Amino acid sequence: MKYLIVAGLLLSGSAQAQTVSDLSWLTGCWVQDKGARKITEHWTPADGGQLFGIGRTFSADKVLNYEFMVLGQRDGVLTFTAHPSGQGGASFPLKSFKDGEAVFENTAHDFPQRVIYKRGEGGTMSAAIEGTIKGQTKRIDFSYAACPK
Repeated sequence: MKYLIVAGLLLSGSAQAQTVSDLSWLTGCWVQDKGARKITEHWTPADGGQLFGIGRTFSADKVLNYEFMVLGQRDGVLTFTAHPSGQGGASFPLKSFKDGEAVFENTAHDFPQRVIYKRGEGGTMSAAIEGTIKGQTKRIDFSYAACPK
């Protein structure tokens, strides 16, 4: 019986993020600077139980694409919802949260099927989108630093 209780406690405390507060480290401005091309993400504080973000890719002062993002509870599950460049939204429920890495997954979505955020050290953050396109696995990585003040 003692082992069942311990196993139950281990399963119930499986490092699963429960609220947006667990991801409050996303708050602020992040930039990936690749010379002429920059990608930024700006995340609001977790007020009201949701984080709101906007991502932009631009080059030579021209916006190439953008994305509105929401992190919040949906049907009791922490969910990442993205609205890229005026398209309809896609939602990705949290699949796992461990060691500062949140993996959101929607296997029914075309691409990506997974959105991943990982807290870095020294004012960094990484993100990735991954999934399958025409039977081929694809992953796109983003490395962000805090925006200069």
